[in-house]
Amino acid sequence: MFVKRYFGAPLRALSCGLLAVVLSLFAQALAQGAPDGPTIRPVPDWVNTSQLPSPGDELPQGISGGQYFLLVDHQHRLNRESVDYYKHSAWMITDRAGLENSGRLSFDHDPSDQDLYIHAIRVWRDGVAQDRLRPGLFTTIRRETGLQSGMVDGDLTSFVELADIRVGDIIDYELTTHSRSQTWPGGYGTETPLAWSVPVARRHYSILSPSDMPLTIRTHRSAIEPVTTSTRGWTRHEWSQDDIAAVESETRTPADYTQHAHISASNLQSWGDVVSWALPIYENGEDLPEAGLQRVARIQREHHTDAARITAAIRYVQDEFRYVADGIGVGGYIPRTPSRAIELGYGDCKDKSVLMVAMLRALGFEAHVALTDIDRGTEIADRAPSPYAFDHMIVQLTHEGQPYWIDATSSHQGGMFPDLVTPDLDYALPIRAGQDALEAIVITARSVPDADVIETFNMAGLADEGISLDVVTVYRGREANAFRSNLSSRSVEEYSRTYLNYYLGQYPGIELQADLVVEDDRDANLVTTTEAYHLPLAAYVEGARNATFPLRADAVLNQLGTVDASDRRHPLGLNFPSHRRHTHRIINFPTQLYGIADVTIDEEFARYTIRSTSTPDRLETTAALQILTPRAAPEAAARYNALAEEITDSGYLTIDLTVPDGLFPQILAWIDNPANEAALGALIVVAFYLIMIAGALLGLNADKKMPDGARFYPVSLGKFVVMSILTFNLYQFLWMWRNWRWVKIAHERDISPFGRSLFGIFFFPSLFREVRAETEPGRGMPAFLGYTLAIIYMIWTLAMRIADRVISRMPDLPAHWIGITLLLSVAAFVVLLPTVHMINQLNRGKPEIQRHNSRYTIGTWIAMLAGGLFMALALVGGFA
Repeated sequence: MFVKRYFGAPLRALSCGLLAVVLSLFAQALAQGAPDGPTIRPVPDWVNTSQLPSPGDELPQGISGGQYFLLVDHQHRLNRESVDYYKHSAWMITDRAGLENSGRLSFDHDPSDQDLYIHAIRVWRDGVAQDRLRPGLFTTIRRETGLQSGMVDGDLTSFVELADIRVGDIIDYELTTHSRSQTWPGGYGTETPLAWSVPVARRHYSILSPSDMPLTIRTHRSAIEPVTTSTRGWTRHEWSQDDIAAVESETRTPADYTQHAHISASNLQSWGDVVSWALPIYENGEDLPEAGLQRVARIQREHHTDAARITAAIRYVQDEFRYVADGIGVGGYIPRTPSRAIELGYGDCKDKSVLMVAMLRALGFEAHVALTDIDRGTEIADRAPSPYAFDHMIVQLTHEGQPYWIDATSSHQGGMFPDLVTPDLDYALPIRAGQDALEAIVITARSVPDADVIETFNMAGLADEGISLDVVTVYRGREANAFRSNLSSRSVEEYSRTYLNYYLGQYPGIELQADLVVEDDRDANLVTTTEAYHLPLAAYVEGARNATFPLRADAVLNQLGTVDASDRRHPLGLNFPSHRRHTHRIINFPTQLYGIADVTIDEEFARYTIRSTSTPDRLETTAALQILTPRAAPEAAARYNALAEEITDSGYLTIDLTVPDGLFPQILAWIDNPANEAALGALIVVAFYLIMIAGALLGLNADKKMPDGARFYPVSLGKFVVMSILTFNLYQFLWMWRNWRWVKIAHERDISPFGRSLFGIFFFPSLFREVRAETEPGRGMPAFLGYTLAIIYMIWTLAMRIADRVISRMPDLPAHWIGITLLLSVAAFVVLLPTVHMINQLNRGKPEIQRHNSRYTIGTWIAMLAGGLFMALALVGGFA
């Protein structure tokens, strides 16, 4: 029962393409003889035949797949020991796609408890019916599409390929399935839709039952009421609709939520009736066999607490018995006994649940099997009560008065009881005497993330080697169980390739640096994976990722998605109880990076946060999303969209890690690299001196136009002071050069002005002597004072040069000492001011010469601007 309903359709679709399986089954069929196909019979007399409606001249909106359904007629008759299901379907082929979708008719039935009768197959063309039904028309095979997943159901598939069908034809067939359940004779439980995502011209549904057989009928999301009539001991409930418009489905609804109107019906009155049906099947009182009792004794011997013994019993059933489902006939409903399950070493959900209950009871704990449904979720509580409302079985364990729910088929579950992940279900029906209602399975949101991703980008080699990336992912709870289960069918190497391909999609050229490491602490239900990658420098440019380096918080991205919030009618489905966190760390970056502003969004259905912290060489950004409820109300759609958009905006960041391409960007990047500080300082000094030399050359060129009659090089004290400070006393070199140049020309001396200026601290006394010799007696500075200042200048300059070298080798010295040394070094020009004044006095009668030398030329401004900038930087560096 549980295997067939839940797994049949998906696995049937999945396995259709498995050629090897199909060929092997065909071979089996040939060896054993072809199975019996459907029987051709007239329409039974209890059926109220529906008239086929005309498609009309204008087709309605919403037709899909090239098929316009004209009639959907389902009629059910309930007997004391069996149920008949009549179906009449007809549709018009509207286009070429409809030919593909209509060319094959296929019908399934279980031969162990069902008989299939075909009443008619017709093709209507130009208003005339062509009878296509004849003996031997069908090919019947047993496909067993779930075989590779350990499931067999015994169903037969009968199909026929229709010949000569055309666009505009109407395909019309009628059939009846006669069902006689061995475990529930005459039992009836069904659901049928009243609307679809495509238009239907006519819908008819009826239930015919003995008048003394009570029915439970529940209509969902529809106000349609049945027409009820009674005749000769039979009662018929009938629903009829015409011109049913296509219902547009809304996206992102809960997985257990049915959007379209539908009806559920059963010949049971309560969930207590379901328990009464199930008790004889699942509570047969059989004790554990000797092998089971030996395992119980071993568990009691090796484990000494309730929690440890319960955990051991759970893992024994989950791990040591593989999943195999036999849904043929009563195998879909009646479980194997514990002795049979232990003998075989396999079983399905009901077999393993019954065995687990027997183990737990033998250990002295209260336990019962419980019926549940994987895909109906909360809606099962609104359905008409029936065994067919369930497709799965779990175990309810009561310990210290508290119920716990355990899925015996969760073969890779971690954790120690009672800290086990609760099955992601909503309701269950424990099978025990007196149980008359469904019980809610309570799942609480976790405060600790179930998936925690930390990506660390180390930028230490950004300038030459590239980036290293280390990824540590911690899975807890539900996520740990899922990863552990997936790892059982995929190798670590396959996971490693998958992860590498993921990062290649983000960072082209990235390389695997170390093998994927997986650590599994099953008792703590903690799985940790560690990845290591390297992104070479060349990959920046080749992958075009340098300017927009991506940081994707994929642990939280795509958990929500925007929907049409206008006139939302249905709730929004959320991945409850998901709690995910994604952290990006960028370390050893050359300059400080800054993350986005912190974000906090609290809704009743979810909570989202972004937090960023930044230091000079580290940036850390963490995004976390916690889902608080399984669904959000339709009126919350706008806020849901706002949250989804914020997650997309803030969860996908980019930073600029440009690798220079071209001379100027390379220079900037070189300057920005802390490893180049010493070389950068040297280059700045060289550049500074070159600028000063350029200014000097411009000044020398200006000398060619200087008025005649100058004695030495007169310049105003103001300009001398300003230029000395802003050129770090290089102006003194130019001043001495010009003065010695005058001496050489005026007195025809064979001297080197450049050399005497370069070694000015030693030749300054000689320069003072030359100036004093030109001065009138009694008007110049006394000789002893001039020579004293010259000696002070020499000592001062040498002392500052020595101090600068000593301080540069003392990294622990306070920074302000560097600034003080700089100021004292520049202040050496003060000693030269008396001599500058003496030269100006020699030229006091020629103001035009004084003005000429004291003016600010282009060269002067270049030197002042460059020098001022460097002085400001030097002072900031010296005192900061």
